[in-house]
Amino acid sequence: MGLGTLTDRAEGETFRLSAGTSTQVLATQKPLAQKEMLLTISNANPFPVSVEIPIGSPGQKIVAQGENLPQTDGIATWSRSLAAGEEAQLRYTY
Repeated sequence: MGLGTLTDRAEGETFRLSAGTSTQVLATQKPLAQKEMLLTISNANPFPVSVEIPIGSPGQKIVAQGENLPQTDGIATWSRSLAAGEEAQLRYTY
């Protein structure tokens, strides 16, 4: 994946590693109203994929409509598995 550096981390500490970009798995976000957003993810691959999207910043209050978003290091995180050709949406306020 190339040469790079990673700062020293404590055992069990979470870190994110980006392995590239995809034109087949897309995420878009658009504002609906003041402090309300619609996040859409789609999978154009012929196979299922798992997607994990951090929303906001640590400690920021994110309220998702119809879903409970778990916290990863204090950041609300939307995790979904998408079947081939599937699209999913998340409406949230911040």
